[in-house]
Amino acid sequence: MDVNNTAFALIGLLTAFSSLAVEKIPQEITTFITQADSCEYLAGEWDNMLPVARQQSLEKEINEVCSAAKTQQAQLRLRYRTHDDLLEMINRYDF
Repeated sequence: MDVNNTAFALIGLLTAFSSLAVEKIPQEITTFITQADSCEYLAGEWDNMLPVARQQSLEKEINEVCSAAKTQQAQLRLRYRTHDDLLEMINRYDF
């Protein structure tokens, strides 16, 4: 097997394993992770050197997105309190 075929086989294998892992994660947790990542991204975008209008716009977005993520996190912590692997994903974020 040449290098290209080996690489494609490895990629296929990794894709199959990652698909299995993703299927076991409840949709509400993947939705939360997306929301939490958006919160972290937006918070990282804020800068006091930005124009005031952009700062205000970002602050509004951050408040909406991060508040929703924080609420989701509290609900998911309660719902998945006995699932250590899922709880670890939920607890990675600190708002």
